[in-house]
Amino acid sequence: MQLQCIACSFTAPSDANILTCPHHNQYYSYLEVTDGNRDGFSLYGEGNTPVHVLPAYSSASRKVYVKDESCNPTGSIKDREVAGVFRHVINRGMKEVGVVSAGNGALSAAYYSAQAGVTLHCFVSKKTSRDIIEYLERKGAVVYLEDGDYEDIFKRIIDSNPYYNITPGINPFAEEGMKFVANELANQIPDVAAVVIPVGNGTQLAGIWKGFKELHVKNLPKMIGVEIEGCDPVYQAHENGDDFVELEAVPYTKANGIAARCAFTSPKAVRALKESGGMIVRITEGELESAIHTIKSDPSLVCGPTSASVFAALNKISCDGNIVCILSGKR
Repeated sequence: MQLQCIACSFTAPSDANILTCPHHNQYYSYLEVTDGNRDGFSLYGEGNTPVHVLPAYSSASRKVYVKDESCNPTGSIKDREVAGVFRHVINRGMKEVGVVSAGNGALSAAYYSAQAGVTLHCFVSKKTSRDIIEYLERKGAVVYLEDGDYEDIFKRIIDSNPYYNITPGINPFAEEGMKFVANELANQIPDVAAVVIPVGNGTQLAGIWKGFKELHVKNLPKMIGVEIEGCDPVYQAHENGDDFVELEAVPYTKANGIAARCAFTSPKAVRALKESGGMIVRITEGELESAIHTIKSDPSLVCGPTSASVFAALNKISCDGNIVCILSGKR
């Protein structure tokens, strides 16, 4: 097992204390784990999430499923990513780690740190809600209130490198946890034609695609990401033929989990789109609001605005066959 750059010949041992390729932009995730673990064991209860059909979204030519990642321990798909990183943290005997997040990533990191007996240093914006800060502190995390937004703090912490950074957007082991979604889907649904997933950093898109490739299934699915118009760095990068794009500003959206100026896993997410023949679907805030309203009448769907984005995108997807929507979490 080693770390390998997806864009050049650089390699490093898997236990090297590096997160990025030295030949590329230091803030973006170019390294991936090769010959990684294929045993999808659960670390602290994540995984084996259910799927069910959504008749209201299905038709004669396609059957739409939802994979409910809100059933993970902290209620979101972030547990997959953090579990992948923590397998590495535990194997290396680390006692202190750092994360940049004020949302589901922080909640998951705090839970896994507490379970593993590892001290978590969590760097969050001063605008972070008191409820989240109190949860982090109850789990034993050391919380640092920082100036700026997520992207500003992310880059500043990478520059200073105070602790081993488990932030899923940059840590290559996050995808090692995400890829087991593909394992489960391959057993739960025959011949998945497409996977639809909200895109913030792009880690989930890249990780699920990595999982399907490693399974060597006969028919690989298209990876379809969902972004909000104006909060669409992966769409812009894919359209422009770039690895990543940094937006100057983003509009307000209720789907704050994907309100990104920068998508730090963009190089690997763009590659997944190209290799799978997939696409990014952009939705408007009005389309998101409509999806949220529709979901309220469906007792099988309990999720927050970020997760609702995939259902807003379904009308813009022409793919037939078995379509899987990833319900990424409760928030």
